[in-house]
Amino acid sequence: MDTTHERDVNPHLFGANTDKVGTTTAASVPQTQAFVRVPEEVSIGVVQQPLRARICGFSASDRRPIHPSPIVKLTGGNMDHTNLYILSVSLWSENLTKDVSITDKFYSGNSVTYTLQNDTTDPLQDAYKVELTNGYSSCRVLWGRLASVCSRLTDLDGTVGSFFIFPDLAVRSSGSYRLKFELYVMSTTGAKMVPIASTTSDVFTVHSPKSFPGIPETTALSRCFAKQGVSIRLRTSFDAGGPEVDAGD
Repeated sequence: MDTTHERDVNPHLFGANTDKVGTTTAASVPQTQAFVRVPEEVSIGVVQQPLRARICGFSASDRRPIHPSPIVKLTGGNMDHTNLYILSVSLWSENLTKDVSITDKFYSGNSVTYTLQNDTTDPLQDAYKVELTNGYSSCRVLWGRLASVCSRLTDLDGTVGSFFIFPDLAVRSSGSYRLKFELYVMSTTGAKMVPIASTTSDVFTVHSPKSFPGIPETTALSRCFAKQGVSIRLRTSFDAGGPEVDAGD
């Protein structure tokens, strides 16, 4: 079993990736794109790191989510309008050089195309030219809900904060990856939104079924949020093959 990228640390301790926390200023975001004024300092940080996952299949019943569920904390911002903040997630290579959320297009066999011909002798009958061409397809690698809205929750210290939770992310290909999170403020004009802050997770490993070491024990932070009604997966037993259940509403 390869555990090169797994650290024997508490995954919900903040600070492991604080050097990657993004900040922004109000001047950098057009004010016509937001419902409310963006504060001068907004930052996000991963407070529960992903550790590992088993590759998932193509059916909805075989998602095999990443463990533990990634959780990102928002610092700053307008706490009276937290529902306006949206956090998106994408899958990146270990060295952060390439977005691998979707595979490159690959050859998927011959495809048939039909071209209408206008030189037919019968004006009442359409004629088509049939040709074989190369077909190319792409496949989504990162599955699940790829955007999260902000929730006001009480953490393990009893402090109320703003958090984004991704409980059902799954990956279709084995390997070592990072997750990239980008924070947006909802637009009123329909214009394309631009991220106001971003951060990345630590490296985590997606295993094949044979090499998967098992589901780790549910973290204290996940249980804390589940008690507050958050829908998040919890293990019901402590053995590696223990089942999972969705907690919360």
